[in-house]
Amino acid sequence: MLFETSNPVSGNSFINRQDEIDELILSAQRLKDQSRSWYALVGQRKVGKSSLIKEFKARVSGEYLCPGVDCWSSTRNAYDFFIDYIVELIDAYLIKASLAAQTGLLKPALFDTNELAMVDAKLQMLSINAINKGLLLLQQLKRREVSSHLFEAVIDLPQVFSEETHEKLIVILDEFQELSNLSKFKVIKEEIGEVFPLLRSCWQKHDNVNYIISGSKITMLRELLFNPNEPFYQHFHLMQISEFYRKDALLLLQKLSADSGREIPPLLCEKIVDILGGNPFYLQVMGEELCKEEQIDERAFKVVLQELVFNRTGRLSIYFQNLFERIVSKSSMLESALLCLSTPRNLTEIAKQLEMPTGTANAIVGRLLKEDVIVKTEDKQYLIPDKAFALWIKSNTGFRNILSPLVLGNETEKLIARTLAQTGFTLVYQSKASRGAFDLLAIANTTFMGIQCKKATLPYYLPIKEYEKMNFWAKKLSWIPLLALEIAGEIRFYFISNLPHKTEKYYRIDEDTPQVENLLTLLKVSVN
Repeated sequence: MLFETSNPVSGNSFINRQDEIDELILSAQRLKDQSRSWYALVGQRKVGKSSLIKEFKARVSGEYLCPGVDCWSSTRNAYDFFIDYIVELIDAYLIKASLAAQTGLLKPALFDTNELAMVDAKLQMLSINAINKGLLLLQQLKRREVSSHLFEAVIDLPQVFSEETHEKLIVILDEFQELSNLSKFKVIKEEIGEVFPLLRSCWQKHDNVNYIISGSKITMLRELLFNPNEPFYQHFHLMQISEFYRKDALLLLQKLSADSGREIPPLLCEKIVDILGGNPFYLQVMGEELCKEEQIDERAFKVVLQELVFNRTGRLSIYFQNLFERIVSKSSMLESALLCLSTPRNLTEIAKQLEMPTGTANAIVGRLLKEDVIVKTEDKQYLIPDKAFALWIKSNTGFRNILSPLVLGNETEKLIARTLAQTGFTLVYQSKASRGAFDLLAIANTTFMGIQCKKATLPYYLPIKEYEKMNFWAKKLSWIPLLALEIAGEIRFYFISNLPHKTEKYYRIDEDTPQVENLLTLLKVSVN
């Protein structure tokens, strides 16, 4: 069992959510007694809703017909959702009834006219009225022979299947909130008006079908489900899908890494969860990349996390960039507000930081609340609850040049980073060469400086082997090798070439050892 970051997981890779799975399975069992239960799975993107759905389907698909539509990709035009609704339903039946090998499936044939005609002919030979009705509706949609009756007939098709085949159905619509976008199309406005009232009016007559919806627009879905003026008021049981609790997040990292043969040490798992939180997608990405490293240790962790989150081409960085752009769109005020909230603030602090009236700041904060990207705490602070996203946002602020050591480093590395930042250096963790020889890489213009960081008292003894390793890699990479010592809260820098007091095993550093007094001179030094 390996880390899986491209698709929802199920089976042995599925961790946590047992209470949710049990509740959904119980609702399916009640359907056999004509007791319908509709569920709304609500949570942030990438928090595991699709994996929960996949695992649920895997456990019940032997007894129930479980067609599903991804509404995120089915609202590109006015017709795709209704076409997908039919195709997924028919294909789900063919698979469960073991007819797919005989007839072929509709979905793969949908964009090949000849293949679609062959599948269509084979399906009609089954003489199943529900399938034939679905095929007729599909043809009408493809020919754009639409009407309100046609759209209603599509939505009623699950009940038609159930009545003829005696199957119990569980229809699953992922990213359900995206269906609101259908109303922008002229044909939908003219024939249906709003999509949600049509769905409600049809679904409430279906006595052999359960409906499960899921979505990431939390505020919007809560409004849809709990506002008395909305069509789905009190129709769904709400199932809030949050990031993993700490113990489950740690279990995910420990179990999947152990099963992959590249176990992440428990203390390192703790650090990962402390920084990234309990989002299973972030943990899977981190675990997958970390387990590719030659040695899984704290140095590797620092490099991998920096590359994932802080580097512009990192996998999580790209994901966060897309999320950020979707939230702020073209609004410079929303962008400024999000950057401001990389640190929790109250409304007065936000207004002051953004240099705007409190009323304007309140309106901007309100928009971010509706986007579910920030929350308001009991003490009236606004913050970004997603730890990893908040960290990425902070990397776009004035902390950018030293954020890696500030977040990941020990206290000595943090002090060194702050000191060098005042001179204009960017501090990062460097993979490969610097690992072992150097703790940090400092960059300014064309100057590259490898730094070994130590907390020490004088005299300090640098082992000759460490000296030689630093010197070797510095010459190989054309870096300046530097030793930085934290002595009683003060940072002192030394060129290793200026360490004159040598014993058999060490270089001795004491009060008489020359220091780098002016950090600006580092920009002019070349490797000997």
